[in-house]
Amino acid sequence: MSKSQIFALFALIAGPIVIITACVQPPQAPQERFDVVEAGIPEIQRALAEGRVTSRQLVDRYLERIGLYELDLNATMAVNPQAQVLADDSLRRRMVAAGLRRAEKLTWERMVEGTTETYRRALGEE
Repeated sequence: MSKSQIFALFALIAGPIVIITACVQPPQAPQERFDVVEAGIPEIQRALAEGRVTSRQLVDRYLERIGLYELDLNATMAVNPQAQVLADDSLRRRMVAAGLRRAEKLTWERMVEGTTETYRRALGEE
């Protein structure tokens, strides 16, 4: 496996880990631009914990690197189009809250009724 393929694989694996780790850490104002080129996962987690980088900035740095090298390397399988949105802490909290409110409305009884009704309509038993 070449260095470029290893980097692309690392970016795909580290991105979600960084986002999950950032969810637990309180946001703090970053002081300097964090360099992702030589940083390993422990360094990234430490930088997040110390507030030297936010999850949104980290995602942006990885997307920049993917954008710089992807045409030459063609090593990235997929980039989540929602990566920047998911890295935005306040938006993520609002989305989670909205999802929890919606989940509270769901019950097993309503799911069974909806599924039964869907099958009835599909079979023409309305």
